[in-house]
Amino acid sequence: MRMRCWSVGIPVVLIGLFSVAAQAGGIGVEFPLYMVDLTRTLANVPVAVQGAFAEIEDALADLGMPPAELATLSAQFDQALSDVEQGLAAFPSLIPVPHLGGSIEFSLPLGVVDGLRFSGGVLNDQILRGIGGLFEFSFPQPLVEVEVEEDGFAASFAADVSFSSFVLSTDLVKRLDLVIAAIDFGLGVAMIQGSVTPAVDYDVPPQFQDGAAAALEALRLNELHWSAFGVHGLVGFELGPPFLRLVAEGRFFLPVSQSTGWWEILVGSFTGSMGLVIRF
Repeated sequence: MRMRCWSVGIPVVLIGLFSVAAQAGGIGVEFPLYMVDLTRTLANVPVAVQGAFAEIEDALADLGMPPAELATLSAQFDQALSDVEQGLAAFPSLIPVPHLGGSIEFSLPLGVVDGLRFSGGVLNDQILRGIGGLFEFSFPQPLVEVEVEEDGFAASFAADVSFSSFVLSTDLVKRLDLVIAAIDFGLGVAMIQGSVTPAVDYDVPPQFQDGAAAALEALRLNELHWSAFGVHGLVGFELGPPFLRLVAEGRFFLPVSQSTGWWEILVGSFTGSMGLVIRF
């Protein structure tokens, strides 16, 4: 009789725990990420560099550089560009962009849906510098600074970069709870946006001002931005007691619309997140 009570009672308790946990809302601290696809971007690098060098060649020709010297300079440039292209061939075309963020989920005990979740994350250069400071690591500012002085010619260049990115998503979630772990399934929509803004300061003799400005314009440094809106399906895993869990999720992202600048930075098909959630 006692064994029969145990055999009946244990499933009842597990079902009760499943119902409570599956319908619970929660607040989470997350590290969401998405991928940027640089396939087209890397292909555009030689085009932009060639355009910038063409402007430099024109400026030097206007200043009276002999054709023989221009030909020598062009050959050196072609060799340098070949080295750059070889380096780009080994550069990964998919780059993860991590963020700092969080989520909030509201209980929706509708049977096929257990919760409605809103989540998001943000990352920019100020946050990254702040994180580096916590670990006693500082990024130089500006990132690059060069001074050239030769044969009476003096010039200086300084380059820095600012960037920002965010991701926002809304999901309908179904949770299969196993008391100390869970599997999440869901469908949702997401908005992703980012930009990189290089800043280049230079001090060159007056006769080179126009050529330097034209070369920088040919690099299209104001065209490093991207955005995407789309739908995704998610699969997630939770580990821990119902009220406090480690969470890892993967999403297959299908863009409905994308926009980008001349550099054609696109959002990849994989997004995800890791974090900690408090259930209530």
